[in-house]
Amino acid sequence: MVSAVFICSDDSASHHSLCCPLLQILCNPEIKPETIKLIETKGIVATIIDAMTTAAAEESEYTAAAVGMLANLAINEDAREHIGQYESSIPTLLTVLGPDNVDTCKCSLNCLKLLATGHTDLKAKIVKLDGITRLHDFLVLTTDSALADAGLRLLAELTKNDTDNSKILAEGGGFDLIRHAMATYVESPFIQASCCGVLRNLPPGSQLDQANDIVALVLTAMKKHR
Repeated sequence: MVSAVFICSDDSASHHSLCCPLLQILCNPEIKPETIKLIETKGIVATIIDAMTTAAAEESEYTAAAVGMLANLAINEDAREHIGQYESSIPTLLTVLGPDNVDTCKCSLNCLKLLATGHTDLKAKIVKLDGITRLHDFLVLTTDSALADAGLRLLAELTKNDTDNSKILAEGGGFDLIRHAMATYVESPFIQASCCGVLRNLPPGSQLDQANDIVALVLTAMKKHR
């Protein structure tokens, strides 16, 4: 099935036709390791990502399908490393972040988090591409709770056990961001937990003037969401 789908021309319509059936295959929780290996050896990931970089704005359906496929593929450890090794993967996933397509952005954030988890080199690549600043700016603008949660969880992963990354976020307005998110999404236990996950990683004492506000928000979250 995978090899048959892969035999197609280089136009965007064919790439879209390639991605959609692959997405259906990869949504199957019983996908076999040999299927993933076939996707790797056929170079399908590179083909899909390259097509995303040239897709026009009106081809948003293709981009959505492509990012969704990558997010599902990244659940597999071997596939995760394969995606991360391709030079254009992370830049392309960061590029699609924006307020226009919630599902695409959420898949991109989830995929980036999977790539960063347990992979110091891939985490460093995301940060080197100004990923923390991009995430901060994205989270300031978004009003969607699902995107806020996914973005905060990615920030928590990027700053986990990494003082340099934590410092970048703190100096870039990380405390203001978390305070705003906790105050905005008071009713969401998931976002409150994600915010606390980021706070745990931020350098202590870097924003003492905000300590009282942050402590109050954390205590409110603990009381409201036992």
